[in-house]
Amino acid sequence: MRPYSIMLVCALPMAACVPGPPPPASQYHTSATTQLPLVFAPGTNELSPPEKAELQQLRQTLPIQVVPVLQTAGPLAAEHTRAVGRQLSRPVRYETIPTIPPDQALLIMPGPSIVADSCHGPGVRQLGSIWPSNDDDAPVLLPPGCATALDIEVQTIQPSDLLRGRPLPPAAATPFAAAIERYYHRNDPAQSTGTQGASQGSGDQSGSGSTTATSVGAASPLLGPLPAGQ
Repeated sequence: MRPYSIMLVCALPMAACVPGPPPPASQYHTSATTQLPLVFAPGTNELSPPEKAELQQLRQTLPIQVVPVLQTAGPLAAEHTRAVGRQLSRPVRYETIPTIPPDQALLIMPGPSIVADSCHGPGVRQLGSIWPSNDDDAPVLLPPGCATALDIEVQTIQPSDLLRGRPLPPAAATPFAAAIERYYHRNDPAQSTGTQGASQGSGDQSGSGSTTATSVGAASPLLGPLPAGQ
């Protein structure tokens, strides 16, 4: 290689020669149950601005499959639950706890053990209809990539494999390779078994204890070229 060719190669952007960052070890992470105490204005379902901001921030990070539970009491329990659900843009269940004061509540987020990164967030709201009650419906469209992540999570035998992979056992690919072969040959014509069935039927009709012998002059398939001179 000539010197100017070497200089031309070295003049290329160095970014193309530098490897990028390694991929993340996993797109799944563990999740734990969290709790958030709330205080409403006396006799109303209004929250303070800091609590609203905290709920809106929680809305962006809470996994989509989590259904929060609001532990509350008093005649405004249902109103408090709907107010929290509007801030989170998802349905919220409530449990009546008599020992909790009427203007206080405890929001519990029972998180699943393993959550995909793509499943965080409120999702996308579905278009409503003419019924007024649909305005409070939860989003039914998952965030992008969450549906695929949930399908993979359901099909995994050991959930810990989502956090850190492990080597496959020996010959674990054999059934998968056989399935691929069956898929590739799914349109091949089926092999006829008529000849085999006819030969078995003639052998059965020859009588018990007798064997079918091949005739001396019967034609047999050629296994190679004929000898010279024939």
